[in-house]
Amino acid sequence: MNAYIKAGESKKAIGVFERMKKAGIKPNVVIYSTLMKARIEAGESEKAIGVFESMKEAGIKPDVVTYSTLMNARIEAGESEKAIGVFESMKEAGIKPNVVTYSTLMKARIEAGESKKAIGDFESMKEAGIKPTVVTHNTLMNARIEAGESEKAIGVFESMKEAGIEPDVVTYSTLMKARIEAGESKKAIDDFQSMKEAGIEPDVATLNTLMNAYMKIGESGKADDVFESMSKKISWI
Repeated sequence: MNAYIKAGESKKAIGVFERMKKAGIKPNVVIYSTLMKARIEAGESEKAIGVFESMKEAGIKPDVVTYSTLMNARIEAGESEKAIGVFESMKEAGIKPNVVTYSTLMKARIEAGESKKAIGDFESMKEAGIKPTVVTHNTLMNARIEAGESEKAIGVFESMKEAGIEPDVVTYSTLMKARIEAGESKKAIDDFQSMKEAGIEPDVATLNTLMNAYMKIGESGKADDVFESMSKKISWI
């Protein structure tokens, strides 16, 4: 099932689960968690939440992966406050959060307009001895931007590099956004060049941010060129 999800074929992953049921194979917590992930990837967050309820009715105890996936489902369903509630329920159940749980909690906080709390969650995670990943740092950068602390978001990028964590395309897109918010659009363009030199392929979000940077410094012609590149990339998706 995971192989199908990674290949972008979530519907096939769901089909595997259905065939397992017909064959009389009882799913365990890992299978249910994977099914929830498949539902989310297929754009069926409400059904993912339903899978969680079915699992509980079957007497299967959710683990940290299940709870983290449920939180993500709640976010994708536009229920960030409920996602935060899932985190609290998990703690009450005696299940310790991991780095994925904290990253998802931070995302939920930002979506709920609680960016300052998301920053606090990052600190709580570190205090718990959990090492942040590139995803956690990306989310922290976004929280800083949303909290009006773009300079500190840029600082997160520097700290991440010092910690030996390799930035990805989301990192660079978020860094560029922070630069623009800090009035440093030319540096945002430089960051784009650095990303390409690092061999990281820009996505549509990165190109959109680059286009915005060019518009901010009055180079509409270059912004138009970026738009053309972005249109070609979208046509291939």
